[in-house]
Amino acid sequence: FEEYSLHEGSGGAGRHRGGFGVNYKIRIQRGEAVASMVMDHGRTGPQGAFGGADGGVNTVRIVRDGAAYVPPHLSKDQSIALKAGDVIVGFASYGQSIYEDSYNGGMGCNGLTSARHDVLSHAYTEGYPDSFDSNTPKEVIYTGNKKLTDTLIIDNQLFTIGKLLLSPTRTFLPLLKKIIETTQGKGINGIIHSTGGGQTKALKFVNNKHLIKDNLLPIPPLFQLIQSESGTDWREMYQVFNMGCRLEIYCDEKTAATLIDISKAFNIDAQIIGHVEENEVGEKLTLKSPYGTFEY
Repeated sequence: FEEYSLHEGSGGAGRHRGGFGVNYKIRIQRGEAVASMVMDHGRTGPQGAFGGADGGVNTVRIVRDGAAYVPPHLSKDQSIALKAGDVIVGFASYGQSIYEDSYNGGMGCNGLTSARHDVLSHAYTEGYPDSFDSNTPKEVIYTGNKKLTDTLIIDNQLFTIGKLLLSPTRTFLPLLKKIIETTQGKGINGIIHSTGGGQTKALKFVNNKHLIKDNLLPIPPLFQLIQSESGTDWREMYQVFNMGCRLEIYCDEKTAATLIDISKAFNIDAQIIGHVEENEVGEKLTLKSPYGTFEY
């Protein structure tokens, strides 16, 4: 190892920047070796939120016999060959599946920090100072009006705000296991877990495709509450939170019908939420919502 250092400036500029990445420089002293690279963010950096800049992109540079080149990036974010004509099946993050003990508000662990500060009252600042970083500016700490014990009525049932915010992140493993067993993967061209970018997450995985989401699942009450308490623009809400749809499967229409039937057996709402078209240059998402049509 000739270098192992922090990559300064790679965290993404903003009020609360991300952590810096790391520089590795490795030289083979003798013999031969095979290098494997398993990394994230080989095509796009971690997305900034609420005006913050994106973080840096991973790069790999190999020098052999004095000549340098950048190989095709090998990463867990390797491009998925989604096909024009694919439909997008969306699976709900909310409700009560057959393997859950109670109603799930739909929050994923990625959005919890933002959600609790958007919704909960500033009074929690004094009572629970260990629940946030003391260096965080006061104006972004617990900016809402709600208490953990305040309630919402959903499907004629009473739930506390705390219960909705702290619902365990829904695992889709039982559902996916059944889907793979049933289809053997045939007809399926991509599976996207919509975290770290919300409804825009899939843009990290496509090349020269236009994703059109024009039939999204209903926005569950928790995300309606987050928006009303924070005043966040709806375009940004879809970019930060899953908005009730946290799993997408890209497939042909015949397979889509099978996936929806399987999901219903698990009591998880699912439907075709959009489709894929070719795009001449770059990646694009058009999202049609009750609050406007947004382009990303």
